[in-house]
Amino acid sequence: MTLLRLSGLLPVLALAACVPSTPRPQPQPVAPPVQVLPPRPPVQQPPAPTPNVAWIDALLSAGGWTYRQGGSAAFGLPGSPTFVIACTGSRIRLERPGASGTMLTVRTSSEARNLPATLAGGGLVAELPASDPLLDAIAFSRGRFAVEAAGTARLVIPAWPEAARVVEECR
Repeated sequence: MTLLRLSGLLPVLALAACVPSTPRPQPQPVAPPVQVLPPRPPVQQPPAPTPNVAWIDALLSAGGWTYRQGGSAAFGLPGSPTFVIACTGSRIRLERPGASGTMLTVRTSSEARNLPATLAGGGLVAELPASDPLLDAIAFSRGRFAVEAAGTARLVIPAWPEAARVVEECR
């Protein structure tokens, strides 16, 4: 009997062996969600300096000071002075080559003054007594002073010792 029972199971087992088993579906890897970033704002360049910038905040003008024997100093690029301070006897002469008009404006950290000027030698010239307090204000201005005249760009000049030396030698 046992054999009989087994013989009935034999075709079922044989048939089960013929049926291919279906593999279980494997879970597919899920890609992480893509994070979409907002576009970057364009890089903004700093604005170009405008003439309305306060002189104390403006960039220094190009150039440097050169002391000349005989009591004068020039500011600007080599061979092309844009401002000259010179001793002429007991007076100080301020020169702005290339400028026009009748006024030379000088601004320091403690004083600002419009100086009457004349056209001479291709630019504006203003003269002051060597004892004028404006000259001390130029020498002791906090790092810079400005010179303005019609027909030229404003100069923002570093307050280096050369100008003070001319004034001291003239006194």
